[in-house]
Amino acid sequence: MVNLMKEYYKKYEDHWQLKKIDEFELKLLQREIDTNGKILDIGCGKNPPEILYNDNLRYVGVDILKDSLKYLKTRHRELMLVQASMLKLPFFSSSFEYITALGHVLGHIDAFGRKNTIIEFYRCLKSGGKLIFSIWSDKCKYLRHINENLPDMIPVSDVENNQEYLFLHFFYTKK
Repeated sequence: MVNLMKEYYKKYEDHWQLKKIDEFELKLLQREIDTNGKILDIGCGKNPPEILYNDNLRYVGVDILKDSLKYLKTRHRELMLVQASMLKLPFFSSSFEYITALGHVLGHIDAFGRKNTIIEFYRCLKSGGKLIFSIWSDKCKYLRHINENLPDMIPVSDVENNQEYLFLHFFYTKK
C-alpha cells in the first residue's frame, strides 16, 4: 500500500505537492489553531500553509515523498520534516496539540488504511488537541470510517459567504 501511494504521488507530484490552501481553509486554521503548541501537518508536500509555522508553533511536517521534503527543506531549513506514511506515524502518543490533514489526504488510501490512519491521528493527539481535515464531500464512502472512530467530529461550513466548496472541512477536539 505504501509503495502504491508513493508511485501515485510521484506521478502527480506537481499537482498535489504544490497545492495552496483556499481562503476558507486559511480562516478555519486561523480560528482553530492557537499561536502556541506543537502541530503535525500530514501530507505537507512542498508548500505547507505559512500559518502553520511561526515562532510559537512547533511545526512537524510529514510526507511520504522524500523529494518533496528535500525541496521544502531548501526553502525552510527551520522546519522539522519527517518522511513517513500516515498509516504508521513515528511519534509518541499524545504528542501534538494540532493535527492537520488538508487537501483530501485521507482520500488517497483504502478503507482499511483510513480506519487505521484515524486511529493513528487520535493516538498522536493530546487530550484537548484538535484534528482538522478535509474530504471531497459528505457523499464519500469513507466518511463512515471517520464517524466510527471520531463520533464527536464537528463539520465546519463557510456560513460567512454561504458558498459550497469542493472540500468539506471538519475538526475534532480530543476529550
